[in-house]
Amino acid sequence: MTATKGSRAPTSIGKGSDKRYAPGDGYASTCGTVTIEPGAKLVKNLGEVTSSISLADGDIVTGALTGKPVKIAAGATVTLRNVSVDNSSSSYVSGIECLGNATIILEGTNTVKGGERMPGILAAENATLTIEGDGSITATGGSQGAGITALSCGFPGREKDC
Repeated sequence: MTATKGSRAPTSIGKGSDKRYAPGDGYASTCGTVTIEPGAKLVKNLGEVTSSISLADGDIVTGALTGKPVKIAAGATVTLRNVSVDNSSSSYVSGIECLGNATIILEGTNTVKGGERMPGILAAENATLTIEGDGSITATGGSQGAGITALSCGFPGREKDC
């Protein structure tokens, strides 16, 4: 994949001019090209997230997130690299929610905390959650919540027709 900045964009990407020109000032802005090799993995920093985040297959995440849910797409394999997710001040919000079968690969030291009555990690009902890797994880549920559990009929805050 290659990303190239358009001539009217106010800032540049990659290697290029340090000068910034305003749109319509008569100057053509030059910049470089950023090339991402096939198979390269991009790292998402949770510290830059302003709302909830959904992780897809192949995502690598790092950093800390507080008060916002992290969801892993069904069928995805994601890597947690020194991640901290803390939703302990929230009600009915897990730290990480897997929306189907998922694999979490651990690198470094990771911590996940769920909110009141919610787990640190919530697996989907009738799904398989695989946790592997050389890192570690401490998953803590909020008040009345498990560290790691699966969604089931009548789960608090997620009532289903049983």
